[in-house]
Amino acid sequence: IQTIISYRDEQGINSDHYKRWQRALAALGHGSHANPVTLSEAQGYVTNNGWNRWQAVVDALKQQNPPTATPVPTDTPIPTATNTPLPTNTPVPTNTPVPTDTPVPTAYQAPQSLIDNIKIWRSEQPKDSDHAIRWTRVLAAFGKASHNDPMSSSEAKIYRDERGWSRWIDVVTALEKLGK
Repeated sequence: IQTIISYRDEQGINSDHYKRWQRALAALGHGSHANPVTLSEAQGYVTNNGWNRWQAVVDALKQQNPPTATPVPTDTPIPTATNTPLPTNTPVPTNTPVPTDTPVPTAYQAPQSLIDNIKIWRSEQPKDSDHAIRWTRVLAAFGKASHNDPMSSSEAKIYRDERGWSRWIDVVTALEKLGK
């Protein structure tokens, strides 16, 4: 806990850094915050952002909430070859043409893991903060939220390149694939 407090105090009380660590302390029962950090969010900081300091938070949260096995009901039969009937009299089409020269285009969609991370990042600040609004605009560009000014890839590149925000690397890639 003392180490987390020292991390928190590295920057000013109004910084995102300070607020993230304050949320970690709240999740561990050593402080208060309306939105304590979750295990998946802390794990995302380690896995996606390379913030190894957060591994201690991940480990502590795992100890607080160890994974539990889902019980399997004993009165439900498990399907096997002997008790699962096979369909009978199912017609099988024989002369269905298969297109060979026209590929069917599929629309690109941002990976669900990226969408999930964006939702976590958006929740780091109050809904009316610039931080949360930026992430809402990204979600709007992906069709996952409503906003009258969805994020463009050119604007996202500013956050990635000029500000050096590594979270924006995958966002820019996905926006470019969408042609935004």
